[in-house]
Amino acid sequence: DAALAALADPAAFARRWPAAKGQEPMVLAVGDGNHSLATAKAYWEELKPTLTEEQRRTHPARWCLAEVCNVHSPAIEPIHRVVFGVSAKELYAALDAWDRRQGSSTTASDQRLRLADACGESAVALANPPAPLTVGSVEAFLADYLPRHPGVTVDYIHGESVAMALAADPAKPATAILLPDFAKADLFKGVVLGGVLPRKTFSMGHAEEKRYYNECRVIGL
Repeated sequence: DAALAALADPAAFARRWPAAKGQEPMVLAVGDGNHSLATAKAYWEELKPTLTEEQRRTHPARWCLAEVCNVHSPAIEPIHRVVFGVSAKELYAALDAWDRRQGSSTTASDQRLRLADACGESAVALANPPAPLTVGSVEAFLADYLPRHPGVTVDYIHGESVAMALAADPAKPATAILLPDFAKADLFKGVVLGGVLPRKTFSMGHAEEKRYYNECRVIGL
């Protein structure tokens, strides 16, 4: 209780996150991914009016299944992007032009990524990232780029080797945007300074382990 109370102290919060001074302190961060807590909560709110007060206290839908995972686990890895319909050279030029429009800095920031296609791989360092995390800046770029290129699509890929394989066919232009290993300490930084983590920031479990989505059994009430 004392540790949680300390997290809620505005002065302590401001010392830890100077850029967020004056902001409501964050005590707990809730992860709401594919197994959506928001969906479960919405279902519970729909169900509640049909139950008595006694039933509400014990009904299974009142509760959610939470997975406790060490944020420093090596199983937590970045989710890469593959952009179909454009070469890495073309995407690099578009990303560079977009980066210049974000600000006037010419000094590379600590946000780095790689672009890869059938012709090879290139490293990119953003000079004017608009988001606190690299993945957020990439999402901002794609949100600007995709509507202006209707023939180009994006998919979110688990596993660097899988992303590179999808972009390796010279007959089908595609570019893998390879994100850096997820810095575990950046998780809370991303939430505090960015409000929420960008979509598809990281995955718990490697690509081949996603087969469990299909191997699980249905849990019925």
